[in-house]
Amino acid sequence: MTSRARKLERVAVAQAPSERPDRAEVEQAIRTMIRWAGDDPARDGLRDTPDRVARAFEEYFSGYAQDPTEILQKTFEEIEG
Repeated sequence: MTSRARKLERVAVAQAPSERPDRAEVEQAIRTMIRWAGDDPARDGLRDTPDRVARAFEEYFSGYAQDPTEILQKTFEEIEG
């Protein structure tokens, strides 16, 4: 196992799924940020924003759930030869 792979493995262990906030906590945090910015998260134009932001962050960070070794092996196999 390479040094980089070991570092990635340690990151995965440090971020155990049981320690992660659930979706409701994330959406509440987004509502708090909207209030902090001076707006009302319950108003018509913002009601669905916590869900939209949470979905966007799920997409942004979806790579954390992927196995980098598997992805890199595939990439380098395609250019071999």
